[in-house]
Amino acid sequence: MEKATPPYLPYNINSKLLIKKIIREKINLKKLKMLLATSATSLAAIPFIAASCDGMMNNENKKPETNDKKESESVAKVVKTWEAKLKNKLNSAHNYTVILNMLKDSIEDAELKNSISLANSDEARKRPVKEQEGQKIMFKVGSEQVDLELGKVAIGKQSTIYIGKDGMQHETDAQDLSADENAKEATEIVRIGYYDDSKTIRVAQMPKTVTKVPTELPKEITNLHKMFLETEEFNQDISSWDLSGVYNTSLMFYKAKKFNQDITKWNTANVTNMRRMFYGTKAYDKDLSNLNVSSVKDALDFAKAAKKEWAKEKQPKFNDGTLLVEEKSNLNQ
Repeated sequence: MEKATPPYLPYNINSKLLIKKIIREKINLKKLKMLLATSATSLAAIPFIAASCDGMMNNENKKPETNDKKESESVAKVVKTWEAKLKNKLNSAHNYTVILNMLKDSIEDAELKNSISLANSDEARKRPVKEQEGQKIMFKVGSEQVDLELGKVAIGKQSTIYIGKDGMQHETDAQDLSADENAKEATEIVRIGYYDDSKTIRVAQMPKTVTKVPTELPKEITNLHKMFLETEEFNQDISSWDLSGVYNTSLMFYKAKKFNQDITKWNTANVTNMRRMFYGTKAYDKDLSNLNVSSVKDALDFAKAAKKEWAKEKQPKFNDGTLLVEEKSNLNQ
């Protein structure tokens, strides 16, 4: 019977490769002698190889410790930044994505900034509850999860700034500027206001005389209900607005007399309510057939009583099941 031959190694084996093999396969001294007997490496090299193995193993063991230490330091920096700059300074208009970006903006280290994310991506649009203590938000810093206390959460709101008859800037917390004695005849809005209506962050309704608004929509706003209702002269290009966080555009241009701008660049993927959005508009006839209405559940009377020349083919293609006509049971209510 033939003797079992030791594992084959190339004649000119490299010592570093041998060392790595020893570590990887946890080769003992007896087996090592057999390996060396079939290689060009001398048995006298065993002490050197053993020392090298110890060194490499120590380095391998140090790597996780080094990574853990670095990650712990990163977490500590995030917590320190949070406590100093964001805790007790948030409001109910800040959804978790906005809060995440606020945290990142407060950190200068680019690598650390890029390592931070929401622990639960499903909470991206979630908002903290106003004036409720004990709320937390969960982040991931690298692979570590960090739960941070929001502290006191203020009511989410922003005043509207407009140009008055005197040519000066004025500020108001009015939710409907068309009914505000001082702002109802304003034509230029410098800053768009909003407020927390308990369910959404709703835009302040513009005065019917408005002709100019900012080219950016506040990212906190989720509800554009009645924003340009019955406006008389408004026809500004607002195609640059980001509506990705908006859910409601109902009555937005209700009976607007002049508005006729292209809004097909709007990201309306999250809008669920377009009820009477263009009801009774006198000028609108743009092609909205490619507008993203995949999430819309209610589009009742979307363009009822609108300009006759606005062909049906140019209107949004709502999904089957979207509410378009009043149910018979509600006709007499």
